[in-house]
Parts: sequence; C-alpha cells; structure tokens
Amino acid sequence: MSFGLDAKKAAEICTTEMFGDWYRDPWAWPELNWIASRPGDFPWNEIVIKDNSLRTRREPWFEPIVVPKSRLGVRPAVVMSLDCKMAYAAAVNQVAGKMHANLPDWVHGWRLRGGSDLVKNGEEWSNYMSFFDVPDESEIFALQTDITSFFASIDVGRMSGIVYDVAGKTAGAQLIEHILLEHDQMSSRSGLPQRSWASAILANRYMTALDDSISKRLNRGALTGAVRWMDDIYVTGDEAQLYRFFLEFQGRVREMGLEANASKSNLGPLKDIKRDVLLEDLKEVPVPVKRRLVVSQFGSDVHATEVDEIDLSELRSIESAALTNPHLLPSTSLKAVLRTLRTHRHFDGFEGWLTVANRLPHVADALGRYFRDAIKDDRDLLEKYCSWLGDFSASPWSTIPWASAQFALAVPGVKNQDFLYMMQDWLNESGDIHQISVAAQRLSRLDPVAAKDIIRSRIDSEARPAFQRIYAIALLSARDDRALVTRLIKRDPRNVITAQYLDAVKYSVPKVAEDYDWASSKAQ
Repeated sequence: MSFGLDAKKAAEICTTEMFGDWYRDPWAWPELNWIASRPGDFPWNEIVIKDNSLRTRREPWFEPIVVPKSRLGVRPAVVMSLDCKMAYAAAVNQVAGKMHANLPDWVHGWRLRGGSDLVKNGEEWSNYMSFFDVPDESEIFALQTDITSFFASIDVGRMSGIVYDVAGKTAGAQLIEHILLEHDQMSSRSGLPQRSWASAILANRYMTALDDSISKRLNRGALTGAVRWMDDIYVTGDEAQLYRFFLEFQGRVREMGLEANASKSNLGPLKDIKRDVLLEDLKEVPVPVKRRLVVSQFGSDVHATEVDEIDLSELRSIESAALTNPHLLPSTSLKAVLRTLRTHRHFDGFEGWLTVANRLPHVADALGRYFRDAIKDDRDLLEKYCSWLGDFSASPWSTIPWASAQFALAVPGVKNQDFLYMMQDWLNESGDIHQISVAAQRLSRLDPVAAKDIIRSRIDSEARPAFQRIYAIALLSARDDRALVTRLIKRDPRNVITAQYLDAVKYSVPKVAEDYDWASSKAQ
C-alpha cells in the first residue's frame, strides 16, 4: 500500500537535492534512478506504518554534520537515511499543491506554479534576478532583509499545524509531522532539516504571514515592488515607508518565533543594493576576449586571419588580490574566481591557494575542485598536494571534518602512499560520514585488501544505517564476499531501499560519480 505517496516524484525530488548537497555520496545515490524506473515496486510497507496515524516504521535516522558557513561560523545540519529522505519527500510532494496554491507570484524558488509540478530553480532564479534590472541612474529605494538561522528557527509544531490546516489529516501531513518532530527532538538540531527540497517547500508556506503583510502594502501602494527567495526579501518604495515597514516587519517576524537579521538588513537606493546582489550571483569572473590579426604566408600567398585571444591579465590581478586577504572576501566571490581559474586551466597560483587554504574552510568544496583540476595531469603537483594534505589533516585547521574531506576529494583514484595511509587512518578511526565516505571509496579501489580488513573490524559495532550502507557498497566495490555484503545491508531495515536495489541489479558495483573520483569513474 502506497498511502497515496508517489515514489517516483519523491525520487525526482531527492535526485534534485543532490546538486549542491553538503554530503556528496560517492555513488550519487544509484537507488534513486532504480526507484524512478520502477516506482510500483517501492517498499512502502517496509518504510511506513499506519496505526493511530501514519509514521515511519522505524525511528528516522538523522546523521549530524557540521558545515562551515564562513571562516568562523558553522551550519548544523543532518544527513537523512534514504528511507526517511524518500518518505519526507513523498509526504511533502503529496501536500505541496495545496500548500502553494496561494503563494504570491513574486515568491521564487522551491515552489509550484499553476499546476502540480515543481518549477525549475534555474528559471526561477532568472525571474528573481530580473527584479534588480534597473538603470544605474534609478532613484528607487529598496529594503533588503532576511531571517536569522531560518530553517533551524522554524517551530515544527506551528509548521505541522499549517500543514494540517491546509491539507487536512492526510497521509502526507501525518508523515511530515512525525518526521519533523523526530528531527526536532535531536539535542543539537532543531526546526526543518536543511539542504532539503522538501523542507524548502514547507518553509515557503511558513512565510505566509510575512507574504500577506507585504501583499497588503503592495495592494495599497505603500510598497511598489517585492521579491522573495526563501528568506531573502527585497521590497521597494518610498524610503520613509520602507523604514516604517521594516519596524513592523520585525514585530511580525517575532510573532512567528523568528528574528530578522539586522546585520544583513539594508535600506538604500536599489542601484546600490543591486551591486551586492549581482556580486552574489556572479558564477565566473568575466574574461575579456581580444581580436588579433594573424598573418601567414604560403609561398607567394599571404593570408590575414582574425582570431580570438583570451586576455587573462585581469583574472591574474583579481586572483592576486584574492590571495592577499582571501578570508575577508565573500565566499561567492572566491568561488567565482576559483571556477574561472578552472575554466581557463590557469593554475599558476596553485601554491598560493595551498598557503591560504587553511583559512578558507567555507569554500573547501570549491578549492578542492580547483586543486583536483590542477594536479590532474601533473605528478609533481600531486605529490606536493598530498604532502600538504597530510600536514593540514594533522593540524587544528582540520577541526571541521567536512573541509578536510573536500580537500581529500581532490586526490583521484591514483596511488600515493601518504594519501593511502591517511585514508586508512580515516577509515579506521573517524566517526564522520564525509571522511568515511571518501576513505571507503578511495581504498576500495586503490587498496582493497586494507579496505576490507578495516571495514570488517568496524561493522560489528556500527549501528548507524547510513554508515552500514557506505561500508556495504565499499565492500562490494572491493570484491568482498557477497554474503557479507548482503548481511550488512540487510542488518538495519532502514536500508531496505539499498537492499532491494542491490538485489535488483544482482549486486553489480555502482558507478562512482565522476565529480567524486574522475579516475574511478573512467575505469568503470
């Protein structure tokens, strides 16, 4: 019995979540493609149960993780077990149509528009950014604000009440309440699970009281324009009216148990605020292309041809400035610089980035990809990087495991003894899901004997379903006994989806995601 829950839609939502997720699964959650291709076989009766209300058959599993938000700030988040992740997505999908039926047009991202399908965030972002398309000479004033720790501050009791009020006591509504309450009962986490499409859909509806306040003022002309991307809010109008609105806005926010972020709020000309928004939106640093005349001669024939020549001088200058005080720059700016350097394969500043990397844990994912591309075809740089990585991982700078794992992902599936020893230490001693994932995947390919030996020594004391899944697939990749893999993946019923997937594919080894390890993905 599916209880009206759509496994295919849930798989699509979970697949979308993978892009930009803080946890990078080595095998890109291959179970999701399998579910999408045969949703009728999805084991709902193994995952949810109906008694007084609908709930998960076992307690949802949330693996706590910490992700750097800035040099000194961190985000507390979780990695859900796949059964919980799918149940949550399916439940929210069931109620999303009613939840978003009256969402204002000026609200963008993680929403439904005029139907039952979620809109594409790429299209939403373009429409959202068009709000800031005003002439530089414009005299329009704007207020910019957002909510402090938005997802973590949402009251799950109030959120569940909203779902019931809008959708009724449906299966989806009951399951949402159950999962949110379980998450909120964690000692170190609260509110809605972060980096989740399902949570974002709910959070958009939670903002209704604020949306109504803005809509009323738009209708009366007190505000002239508005746009919202989750909790990032911009409104335009007369400067005095905007000042009054913000004071009233803060009171309304507090009524909802939230707090406006005064340090990130700004009231001024839209043309000035626009510059900051465009900087946040910058994906790559513009690189000028010059036209150059090339003259060639073949015998008595002379030919003149115009060719495009990329001018990297400005990029080099920006990189030099970024390396001087990188921790003072916004993460979006640093990521744009690093992405542009990768696009043009300009790695002259490699050692400079190594020097400052310990001060940039919040961009470790972007830096890891830069280092990966730099060492990809250069054995000397690979050896130098592995030496640096060992020193970094042994220092207090690596206190946040997420950052060291992102840096480790730069080293591909090629053998380096120092790197292998570090992976063995991680697999043997770490309790962090990011480090365990990297170490298990890399060793299962590079040193399968060590991988099997270490994992076998840990599995009897491992009760976390997400870790059991990683160990099982790593053992499969290392060509260990299928019977052991089967026992391990079926030990915890919360891994039922992975167990059924492996049965369906006859325990073939899942392909490693190219972004996770390009060397392994090419070899498969």
